[in-house]
Amino acid sequence: DRGHAEIEKVREISSDARLLAQADVVMGDLAYTFAMLPVSPAATTRPAEFSPRPSRDELFNQATSAYQDLLDKYKDQPVSFTTAQLGMAAIAENRGEWDKAAALYQAIRNDANASTLFKQIAERQASALENLRQPAMVKAAEVPPLLTPTTAPATTGPTSGPSASPSAIEPSATKPANAPPPTSAPSTQAK
Repeated sequence: DRGHAEIEKVREISSDARLLAQADVVMGDLAYTFAMLPVSPAATTRPAEFSPRPSRDELFNQATSAYQDLLDKYKDQPVSFTTAQLGMAAIAENRGEWDKAAALYQAIRNDANASTLFKQIAERQASALENLRQPAMVKAAEVPPLLTPTTAPATTGPTSGPSASPSAIEPSATKPANAPPPTSAPSTQAK
């Protein structure tokens, strides 16, 4: 909020088109940056506390508004103008509006007032759009079990009768995998 208030002060006290255009760029970039911050993992368990305020979509709308204001009013400020176009294209990419992003990149490449650096950035981003359009191919990670069973799982058989007696169970199936082998010496423990 403080950043927003400081930018508004510039708008109130200045009539310089260059400063006003830069204020719009900063306002758009600020909202875009906040929109791109990852959501805290705690937001799933305590959404009222940790969900972004305003929402990511609202922040994208604020950034779009600031950039569009600049594009409408300050065509005579080529650096700020092209920066706003790049910001609008980035928002379009994040929203999956691939054709809109491509059109903005093409407009930058065709703009006689855009610097060579901005044209190169637009060319690079436009060439990356085809890959970005493709759905992500993510395979779920295979997580090994925490414990590896050392015996076969229990069956659902009778709970009484000869097959359920302790003598019917083999001793090797009941001992831990890392236990020492049995000895023939009698136990000295008191019963």
